[in-house]
Amino acid sequence: MANTEETTIIQNITLGYHFVSDINLQFGPREVKDLTWEDPAIIKKSRDLKESLRRGVLKQLTEEEYEKTHKPSHLGNVETELLKIF
Repeated sequence: MANTEETTIIQNITLGYHFVSDINLQFGPREVKDLTWEDPAIIKKSRDLKESLRRGVLKQLTEEEYEKTHKPSHLGNVETELLKIF
């Protein structure tokens, strides 16, 4: 069964800074923030966050997207080399 739980991993997809004023959250250019540990009620109520997501300035990432795009490329080579050794 697929996991349908919404993630709270958010990425600023622009090359500029972005500020979500009602929750006092700043994103740097192309920055990703995992808001899992933030108060979910505050995150869900944030009008500015919803508007930024709607406008496409911020993007909500799935776990798979996050892991695929943010895994350092050198780790793939280390894992391959370790598998060869063992």
